Amino acid sequence: MLDPRLILEIRLGPRRGKKASLRAGETLSVGRAEPADLLVPEDTKLSPRHFELRWDGATARLRDLGGTGGTLLDGVACTEGAVGHGGWIRAGGTDFTVHVEAHTPPRDDPEEDDEDPDEDEDDREEQAAPAFPTEPLELSPQEEEDEIVRAAHRAEESRFRMARVVEQRMARRERVLREQAAERALPILQAAAEASALHVILDAARTPRILEALREAVEEHRSLYEGTQGIALEDVAPYLVRLHGDSRLLAQLVREGWARRWGIFLEGSVPQRELRRHLRRFLMVEDETGEPLYFRYYDPGALRDFWPSCARRQLVDLIGPLQAFLVEGERGEVLRLTASGKIETSGDGAPPGRPAPKPPP
Repeated sequence: MLDPRLILEIRLGPRRGKKASLRAGETLSVGRAEPADLLVPEDTKLSPRHFELRWDGATARLRDLGGTGGTLLDGVACTEGAVGHGGWIRAGGTDFTVHVEAHTPPRDDPEEDDEDPDEDEDDREEQAAPAFPTEPLELSPQEEEDEIVRAAHRAEESRFRMARVVEQRMARRERVLREQAAERALPILQAAAEASALHVILDAARTPRILEALREAVEEHRSLYEGTQGIALEDVAPYLVRLHGDSRLLAQLVREGWARRWGIFLEGSVPQRELRRHLRRFLMVEDETGEPLYFRYYDPGALRDFWPSCARRQLVDLIGPLQAFLVEGERGEVLRLTASGKIETSGDGAPPGRPAPKPPP
């Protein structure tokens, strides 16, 4: 595995979403004109060469190159200094952010903890059991009532512990099945990326981890929302990303997000700008009364349910310039949805390409 790259992204201003990356030992200059490496010619407040970043594989350093108005690092004027992961740079009228590739490790499943579900229940009961005297005691009516209440509490605590153990075991089993499904799906998606262009729409509303992974990836991502809406809703927006077969981000998305309804994959050699324009057409639909509704077609569960109910012309319209949608099935298999209405299944232990039941005409 190669050392992580440093990623500089334009967050606000002209060319918003544009990225540049540096490998260890490289330097990147930013400005309005050549010979700067990352150009923002539309920003007239930016100097031809405004600032530069250096990356040694562990530390990023910013150096102002005498740009008009100076350079701000995390809101403070800076001529030279270290830039931390997530650092914010402002030069001219453009804001940039700095991230280290794949810097943040995945979080543990919230339904799991460090408790061992296989711990001997007899030991627990022995530890929790109250000490009884060897000789029976005469209890007053109030003491008898108190003892009954305590016994009921102990029984409730025991039921709670048992339920928690069952939940943990089920969660661990589901995690193992999900990981196995992801490892089966990954080579299928990598092969699709090698054979044709592969894109993904990710639903940032699912988990903050999605946007975190996108900002720590060298691939550029664009919200399907436009303008001020795109800025205001960036934490919950759907994002379009182009992926390659050897992409670190592709492997990360599949291993962390497969069978969790993070998004859908799109197969087809379509320019990103054209594809985004096409996909934006379907963000809003009308119900029977003509009321506009958000259509979350990038939810694999919603798309699976929607596909069999569609007429052929609707499928053709939705697929548009693409070849197919690739989505997770209910068992973690890979479903390939095409404009013909055919649904092919692979990655579930069955022969690749086995057709699923055909939808109605």
